[in-house]
Amino acid sequence: MQEGSSIADTIKTLQTDYKSTIADFEKDLEDRNKKFVESLIQSKSDVVFVVGGLHAKGLVKLLGEKNVNCTVVQPIGYHDDEEKLLSELEAGIK
Repeated sequence: MQEGSSIADTIKTLQTDYKSTIADFEKDLEDRNKKFVESLIQSKSDVVFVVGGLHAKGLVKLLGEKNVNCTVVQPIGYHDDEEKLLSELEAGIK
């Protein structure tokens, strides 16, 4: 907390920084997925590409937009809760 700042001002600053950090993370995730897709499209043969968590949904969407067939395999016992966690983090700063 900066000297002379109220608690309310400090909380508002932290919320703004937090929102910015989450937005940066989501942008980085999207950019990374786009790079993955570009690399896959440039391949001249069939490819096995393994990713997990937050990447899967965005990659499936991007690959579909490029008319690239893909199959998603989710291991038994895998808890696909990264998106839920991110949503909860975002909801906590509104």
